Amino acid sequence: MHLFLTGATGSVGLEVLRCLRNDSRVERVTCLIRGTATQSAAERWNTFVARHNLYNDQASLGPLFDFVEGDLLAPRFSIAAEILQPIAATVTHILHSAAHIRFDALYEDAYAINVGGTQRIIEFAQSCPALQTVGHVSTLYVVGTRQGKLPENAEPSGEFNNAYEQTKYEAEQLVLASGLPVDVYRLALLQGRAEDGYVHHFLESHMLMDAFCRGACTSLPGSPDGQLDMLPTDYTAIVLVKLLIEHPAEARVWSIAAGDNAPSIGELCEFIRYCMLANGKQPPQQPRYIDKLTLEKILASDNPIEEGLSPGACAILEIVGSYLLRPKIYTSSVIPGFSPPPKPEAWLPQILNYCLRTGWGRRAG
Repeated sequence: MHLFLTGATGSVGLEVLRCLRNDSRVERVTCLIRGTATQSAAERWNTFVARHNLYNDQASLGPLFDFVEGDLLAPRFSIAAEILQPIAATVTHILHSAAHIRFDALYEDAYAINVGGTQRIIEFAQSCPALQTVGHVSTLYVVGTRQGKLPENAEPSGEFNNAYEQTKYEAEQLVLASGLPVDVYRLALLQGRAEDGYVHHFLESHMLMDAFCRGACTSLPGSPDGQLDMLPTDYTAIVLVKLLIEHPAEARVWSIAAGDNAPSIGELCEFIRYCMLANGKQPPQQPRYIDKLTLEKILASDNPIEEGLSPGACAILEIVGSYLLRPKIYTSSVIPGFSPPPKPEAWLPQILNYCLRTGWGRRAG
C-alpha cells in the first residue's frame, strides 16, 4: 500500500502518521508539502518530523515516510512530470485532509483551498492506475443551520453558518460525483490528543474555553444542556486509518461523531472548572446562559463587559455563537469491530490540563 497524504502537518495528518508508524500493511506514505516564506518544503518537513519523532527508515515494520514539494492549488501541484508520474504510478490510497478550517474565512479564500484543492486531488487521483481508495476528510458541520439529532449522512437545510461549512459541502459533492472509488469522512470538533492531551492547533473552540477560564466570558449563548459534538484527534485518526485501509470505498458518507457521548456545554464548563482547581487555579463561576436576542444586543453594545463578555469574547462568539444557539448531535456511523466513541471523561481532562499548562497555546507544551 502506498498512501498519498495531504494536510500531513495539520492535526489530522499528524495523528494519521503517528498511527501508521508501525503499520506493516503500509509500505510508503508520500506527503504533499509546500514551502513557506521562511522555510523550504524540505526544512518544514524535517522540522515537523523531528518535532513529532516521526523518523522511519523502514528499519521497523512500518512504512517509509517521504514528502514531495508541491502546491495543492496548482495543476499537477506544480510538480515536474518526471517526479510526479513515478509517485502516481504506485499510489494505491489517497487521504485528502488539507483544508482551510477558519470559521471566519472569506468565501473566496475557503473555496480556493477546500474546493479548488479538492479538484486538484481528483485530477491527480485520475492519473493513478493502481488507485484503490480516495478518502476525503470533511466535517459534520456541513449541515449548516440544522439542529437537534441528525442522521449519519445528514444533508444541509436552509443556510450555512459560514463559508467553511459551505465549501466543505461543495467539496464533498465534487468527490462523490467524480466516479472515483471515494468515501467521505465527516469529523467532529477535534480538541486534541487523548493520549497525552497535546493540542496541535488551537482553534475557535479552544479560544472560547480560554475566555471562560479567564473570566472574560461569563455569559454564554444557548443552554447548559446543549451538546457539542467533540472527539479526541488520536481516536479520530485511528478510525480514519481503519476505514481507509479496511473498507472498500463505496461513495458513502461516514460520520465520525461523538453522538450521545458528546459533552453538554454545562458539562464542558464543569470539566474546565475541575481541571483548573486540580491545577491550582481559581475557576470562574458557572456562566449565565442567554438567548439569541440578548447575545445580539450584547454584541452590538458599546460596553459588552457589563454583560459579562470582553471584546475578545465577543469576537469569538460572533464566529461560534450560532453553534451554541443551535446545538446538533450526529448519529455516529457503526464501524464493524471498532469501539464506540469515548465518553468525555475519558479524554477531555487530559486535553484541558494540557491547555491550562500551556496557557492555551501561549507557552511551549
